[in-house]
Amino acid sequence: MTLLQKFIKEYDGLYHDLFLEDSSTAGEIRRVEKIINNPKFHPTLELKNIFKVLKEQGKECLKISIIGEDSNNKLLFINCLINQALLPLSPLFASKKIVIKHDTISNVYAVYKDKKVHINPYKATKTQISNAEYIEVFLEHEFLKDYELIKSSGSFDKECKDSDILLWLQGMDCALKENLELGKLVKKKPSICILTTNKSDGEKELLEKISQKKASINKNYKGLQVLEVGLLELFKELKLDKKLDISKSFSEFCALYQSYKGDEHNKIEDIKTALDEAKNSLLQVLESAKEASKETNKKEDIKKEAGKNFQVNKLADIKESIAKLSQNAKLNKEEKILKALYDKMKIISDNYKVLQNHYQKLYILHKKESDVIITDNINLSSQFAITLYSDISIAIENYLKSIAKAIVDNLIPITIRLKNYNGGFFARFNDKILDTYKINKKDILNELADERSIVVRNYKLVLSKIDTASLESHASVEKSLVPLQDGVDEWIQQGHLLILQKRPSYISMDSFFSLQEFNLSVYKNLTQNYEKILNDLNTASYQRLLEVKSWLKATQVLMVQNVIYIIEEQLKALKTALREGQKIEKLTIDIDYVFSLLKTQLPADLKEILDKIPSKNMHSHMLETMLKDEQESNKTKIHKQILEVNSLRKGTKEALRILSSSIKMDSKLESKVLKAEKEA
Repeated sequence: MTLLQKFIKEYDGLYHDLFLEDSSTAGEIRRVEKIINNPKFHPTLELKNIFKVLKEQGKECLKISIIGEDSNNKLLFINCLINQALLPLSPLFASKKIVIKHDTISNVYAVYKDKKVHINPYKATKTQISNAEYIEVFLEHEFLKDYELIKSSGSFDKECKDSDILLWLQGMDCALKENLELGKLVKKKPSICILTTNKSDGEKELLEKISQKKASINKNYKGLQVLEVGLLELFKELKLDKKLDISKSFSEFCALYQSYKGDEHNKIEDIKTALDEAKNSLLQVLESAKEASKETNKKEDIKKEAGKNFQVNKLADIKESIAKLSQNAKLNKEEKILKALYDKMKIISDNYKVLQNHYQKLYILHKKESDVIITDNINLSSQFAITLYSDISIAIENYLKSIAKAIVDNLIPITIRLKNYNGGFFARFNDKILDTYKINKKDILNELADERSIVVRNYKLVLSKIDTASLESHASVEKSLVPLQDGVDEWIQQGHLLILQKRPSYISMDSFFSLQEFNLSVYKNLTQNYEKILNDLNTASYQRLLEVKSWLKATQVLMVQNVIYIIEEQLKALKTALREGQKIEKLTIDIDYVFSLLKTQLPADLKEILDKIPSKNMHSHMLETMLKDEQESNKTKIHKQILEVNSLRKGTKEALRILSSSIKMDSKLESKVLKAEKEA
C-alpha cells in the first residue's frame, strides 16, 4: 500500500468512498484533491492550482540523473542503457546537458533560452550545439516510459537535487574526490555508483582494482550500492558501434535529400520513409546474422560468446538495481508531494490561527473599553444630575429672585383714603385708610433691558450654565469613546497588514469575510453605535434645558408683566373689599412673595428643576441597560467571527493531522524498503 493510499484510506470513512478508484499516483493525487476540495477546507482557486501542479508531478516519470567526471563515459552509458545509437560520441555532445524523454515520435532538439530547434545530431554545427542550454531527445523506448534520463553537463549539477535517482559513473582510473554536496545527495536519494572498467588490465589485476575502489567508495559513502561495467566492451557487445555507423550514414543521407527544395519535396518524404524501413531491415539483418553466427560456430565460440555477454549481464544487473531503487524513489516522490501539500496547509492553518488571535484581540479590547464606557457614562449621568440640580437650578433661582427684587425695589408704598358709598348717608363721610403700592413698570422693564443690571447678568448666567453643561456632556461622551475608537482603528490597520499583505494568495477570504468591507462597515460602527446611544440620551436629557432656555428667552418680559398684572389685580381686589366694608389684611409684597408668583408662571419642566424632581424625559435610568445591550450585541458579532475562523482552522488542523500521520508511515515504510535492499 502506497503512502497516498494510506492517506486516502484514513479519509474514506469521513468524506468519500474513493479507495477503489485508480491506484496510480495521479489517481491517488486526484482522490486527495477531492478530499481537500471538501467545503470544510474552503479551497480557493490558488489551492486548486497547487493540486494541478501536484497532479502533473504525479504523472511525471522518475528522473534519473547520470553524473560523473568523464562526460564521454556518461554519453556512452546512456546509449548502452537504452540500447540505441542515440547520439554521436563526440566531445560536442558529451559536454552538454542532455535530457531524454519518452515519445512516440523520435526527435532531437537544441533548447535555447527563448526557443528550441529541431536538429540532426549527426549534421549539427558546433555553433548550434555550443549555444544551446541543453539537448532534448524524444525516443520511443520501453525503458523511457518509466524514467527520464538527465545527463549532467559537468561532474555534478545543481539540477541533480530535483532528480529521483542518482547514477554516479566513476572511472577506475579517476581519483576519488571528496564531494560534500554529493555525499548529502547519495544519503538523501536512492543512488548507485557504477564503476567503469578498462579491459587493458589483466583479469586478476582488474578484480583487485575493483575491490579496492569499492572499499574506498564504501568508506566515503557508507551504504552506497556499487556496481561495475566495462562500457567499451558493453558498447561492442550490443553492436552499438555498427548501429552508430548505420545511424550516422542514414542521417547524412536524409540530410542530403532534405536539402532539396520545390517539387521534389513529396518524393523526399517517401524516400525518407523508405530509408527508415531500410534501416530497420538492416538492423534486423545484423541481429539475424549474429544469431546465425552463434549457431554455426556454437561449439567453437561458447566461451567466446559467454565473454561477449558478460557486460550485457552486468547491464541487466544495473537495470534490476534501478528497478529496486524505483520503489524507494516513488516513496520519496510521494512524500515530497505530501510534504508540499502539508507545508501549504500548515501555512493556511497558521494564518487562520493569526486571524483567530486577531479577532480575540478585538474581543478583549471591546470588552475592556466598553466596560469603561458604561462605567464612565453612568458616572457622567450622575454628574449631570448634580450639575442640573445644583448649578443650573441655583442659577435659575437666583435669576428669578433678581427679577423679584427688581419688582420689589420698584414698588412705591402709598396710603389712600376710600369712601364707602354703599354704607348709607353717614358712612360716606367716614373715610377708610388703605396702605398699598404703586408699581413703577417702566423702571422694572428698563432693568430687564439694561445689560449692567443684576437681572440681565443672572439671566445670561443661566443661559451660559445650560450651554456649558451641554458642551461638557458632549465632550465627555467623545472622550469616553476615544480609547475604543483608537483601539479599533489600530486593530483594523493590523488586520490589513496581517491579512491583505502577509496572507498567502491561496488562503480563502471571500468564504467568510472581506476585510475592507467588513472592518469599515461593521467594526467602525462599534463606537458609532455607542455614540448614538449616548448622544440620543444626552439629547433627551438636555432637551428640557434647551426648552427652558428657549422659554426664558421668549417669555422674560411677558413673565414680569404677568407678575405685575397679578400684583395689581391683588391690590385692586383689596381696595374694592375695603371700600365695601370688608375686613382685609395688609398685603406684604417682598422678594419671596414675588418669587412665588414668578414660579407660578414657569412650565412644568422648569418647576421640576427648581424643585429638584428628576424628569422621566431624561431616560437616564435606561442608560446602563441600553449600553449593556449594545455591548452584548457586539460581543456576539465578534465571537461569531472567532467561531467561524476557528471552524476553518479545525478543518486544516484535521488535514494536517492526517498528512503528518501519512508522512510518518511513509518514513517507516521507506526504512523497511532500505533494510530489505541491504539484506538483498
